[in-house]
Amino acid sequence: MVAILKEGKYWSILASSRQGAAHRRKGVVNQDALSVSVVQGGIAVAVADGHGSPTSPYSHLGARFAAEAACEQLKEFAERNIKIRNYQTLNDLAAKVPQAIVQEWRRRVDESCVDEAMGLELRKKRILFGTTLLCALLVKDWALLLQLGDGDILCVYDNDEVTTVWHGVSEEFVGEETHSLCEDNAESITQWKIIVPIEPKLALLLLSTDGYNKSFASEADFRKAAVDWYHLLLEHGAEKLREKIDEWLDQTSDQGCGDDITVALLYRAKKAISLARIAPWLARG
Repeated sequence: MVAILKEGKYWSILASSRQGAAHRRKGVVNQDALSVSVVQGGIAVAVADGHGSPTSPYSHLGARFAAEAACEQLKEFAERNIKIRNYQTLNDLAAKVPQAIVQEWRRRVDESCVDEAMGLELRKKRILFGTTLLCALLVKDWALLLQLGDGDILCVYDNDEVTTVWHGVSEEFVGEETHSLCEDNAESITQWKIIVPIEPKLALLLLSTDGYNKSFASEADFRKAAVDWYHLLLEHGAEKLREKIDEWLDQTSDQGCGDDITVALLYRAKKAISLARIAPWLARG
């Protein structure tokens, strides 16, 4: 997928989804998917990572269905509730979003026509399309974030502080195992959060599939890359980065874990910051 750049009144996005080095060598399609919409002056984005396992041979389609369904549901949520400022009201309304996304994903999967799924009961059919999902809706005064399965959502502040959205690390899974939209209780295990108001110092939100994080030597290096993206956007602008992001993500996969990589950068630039501390590998070219 060629890089996407869309600008809203309050938030903009630069995003790309790239086939991993290992999949390029084997001729396997990108299992990740990405969907973006400009809504109410802000941005709705969804990133999905199909499992790519023998038990989920259509996970690339499942990821696409997930990203598109989530983006549509977030757009509808923003259009219905854009004027609401009360946290509790928004929180109560947001509690229904995971179920809406899961139901729409299931509808798309159930109505799809693939040979291997013919005659299967719906529960078994959905496993063929298994995928994770991360999504975000950022408008002027509030944000809605959701995640099911692995991947990362990082907040970068204008003082270069980086935080994760979710507190605590799940020890439920090891290795490549993760939660999935194909699970019967997918809506109840989806993490979600309403942020009202958005912290003024929040400068960038990074969403990425796990192939990005796994390509760094450490969590600290991964977090530093998020800050580097923020600095590069400020110094060079999104148009320049759009020309380079595909190449940089390909290099990251080549030199990292070899998995597919999808990265979405939602940002609002405030002031120019020196590039003196930017990682050389990221600033090259």
